[in-house]
Amino acid sequence: MARFLKPGGRLVFLEPNPYNPLYYLQMLITPDITWQGDGGMVRMRRAMIRRAMEQAGLVSFTLRRFGFFPPFLTNRPWGSRLEKFLERVPVWRTLLPFQLFQGERLQ
Repeated sequence: MARFLKPGGRLVFLEPNPYNPLYYLQMLITPDITWQGDGGMVRMRRAMIRRAMEQAGLVSFTLRRFGFFPPFLTNRPWGSRLEKFLERVPVWRTLLPFQLFQGERLQ
């Protein structure tokens, strides 16, 4: 993917957080999600993705974890406010369910 970026272009992708225990619970209770098909997500960790981006020639690596509730709660005014508050609590940051990775192609 990095090869197709113009100089200064960004590669951004969103993945589940393998540190979030709900990911594994979802694998257990959802018939279409299997360890064989989706177990590779456990490798979606900061160091591995950073290394892959650097090897592809990308710089300015960032990782942002976010989220807390399912959409039907987050989309309510009180749910959104509570989620934003919980995202700032240091003890939860590692466990937040979504990871947004970003890297840039050099100019």
